[in-house]
Amino acid sequence: MADYAILKNGICINIITADDAFATAIGGVALPQEFGIGDSCIDGRWKKRPDVVTERIPTLSDRLTALEAAMLEVMSHV
Repeated sequence: MADYAILKNGICINIITADDAFATAIGGVALPQEFGIGDSCIDGRWKKRPDVVTERIPTLSDRLTALEAAMLEVMSHV
């Protein structure tokens, strides 16, 4: 038993643990330990997916603090 990737358009969309005969029968590809869902495999060469960059969304408290600071700045010039 080993881990196999189920690929869609070269991207790993699922991982199964199966014997070689079953995995290859359903189109599974041997999955190296350091790779997983979201990584790609083209012509037998695995590549990690690009890092996902997430932007921090300001909370209401962050926005109110920024607004308060801006209002204090404006009021200091009055």
